[in-house]
Amino acid sequence: MHLSNPQNILNSSILYLLTGISVIMSGTIGLLEWILGISIVEILMPQYITSAFGTVLFTVLFVLLGVLVIRKTLQESEQKKVVAEQTTLELNKRIEEMVLHQSPDIQYSHELFVKLFESNPTGIVISKFENGEYINVNQAVLDMFKYTHEEMIGHTATELSILDIPTRQKLINLLNQQGRILNTDITLRNKDGMPRHCIFSMEKLIMGNEQYLMSFIYDITDRKIIENNLVEAHQKLEILTKKLIKQNQQLRAFAHITSHNLRAPVSNLNLLLQFYKESTTVEDKDELVGNLDTVVDNLTDTLDELLKTISVQEDTTKERMELSFEDVFASVEGMLKEQLAESKAIVSTDFYKAPIISYPRVYLESILFNLLSNALKYSSPDRVPEIRLKTENNHGEIILKVEDNGLGIDLAKHRRNIFGMHKTFHRHKQARGMGLFMTKTQVEAMGGEITIESVVNEGSIFTIIFNSTAQ
Repeated sequence: MHLSNPQNILNSSILYLLTGISVIMSGTIGLLEWILGISIVEILMPQYITSAFGTVLFTVLFVLLGVLVIRKTLQESEQKKVVAEQTTLELNKRIEEMVLHQSPDIQYSHELFVKLFESNPTGIVISKFENGEYINVNQAVLDMFKYTHEEMIGHTATELSILDIPTRQKLINLLNQQGRILNTDITLRNKDGMPRHCIFSMEKLIMGNEQYLMSFIYDITDRKIIENNLVEAHQKLEILTKKLIKQNQQLRAFAHITSHNLRAPVSNLNLLLQFYKESTTVEDKDELVGNLDTVVDNLTDTLDELLKTISVQEDTTKERMELSFEDVFASVEGMLKEQLAESKAIVSTDFYKAPIISYPRVYLESILFNLLSNALKYSSPDRVPEIRLKTENNHGEIILKVEDNGLGIDLAKHRRNIFGMHKTFHRHKQARGMGLFMTKTQVEAMGGEITIESVVNEGSIFTIIFNSTAQ
């Protein structure tokens, strides 16, 4: 290129400046070398430098200064990058060494956890926190609920009908209140719909950044069955014990009744026989024979009544049947039709609350007959007899109440003898003292009880509680 032309020199100078910037940025030459080149230009062509060239030169130098600052910054960043890369390499190397060193322990821990999880006899479930969806279950859970692993994973306990909604809500409330669930008794259901009685615990579990629930389910169904059988056996034993105690009491009472009721007839019989032996006339002997007949008849009646009592006490397995109080009472009213008409008694019934009972018909008829006839027999002569019969159901116990407005009984004097054999408390030609005795015997033979409330000249209320365990 020829430098004689001023325009060529100017163009070459500008080109040199721009080239210098590029070279400096690339790091090929330094700033001093480039300035030296500028000085040569100035020496060779001072006469060609104009104000325009000066302006261009100033601008280029200013740009160059900025470029130098950028280059310096880039160089520092590059140095930091190199240091960071070296540090990263060192850290990676250390991590690799740690992994290589700890890998056997981690692998062993993982294998141990899997073995404990799968072989644990307690059911273990891992589920999602937000919706309860199964993530993993162990073999004990599969055996407990009779599902396969594939059938359970991805589903919830309510979807599989393992857990009902009320129980689920109960568990959620416990978890929200306590933060965990410990040893709570719940009933779950397997695939066949059969109940499984379980002790349930639940803990929150964090894996990575996700929150899960780990549940522990201990099946106590077999234990519950044994416990229920023991409770049932204990209840039966209590019932049997009470029955034996009652029978023992009845035997003692029967022994007392027997000795009391047979002593007088037998004594009379012995006395009459003694008189018969000592009598010398035919007339006396005939009279004594007549008296003997009366004593023997009374003794026979007493023995028959005692035998009937024994029969009732022993025959506790009489066939029960579904009976309507209304139907049985209608039959009893028919038996006492004449007495009811003669007394003009007002009889009312209310069997609405307990219309049906499972009971031997012959016993229920006898009980109703004795109570109704007793109310008629001991009605007050001062007023029309009113007799009310009512049934109730108290938590499965059927109760019968028979109320009258008759003569009443002085319980302060006679409570202990109310249901005694041959016990009467009012004068009546047909009174034999057997109705209430037989009623009590029949009621107690079937496991029930009878009580009385009474006020003299106001009336009485007989209450029978039929045995609820036998309904």
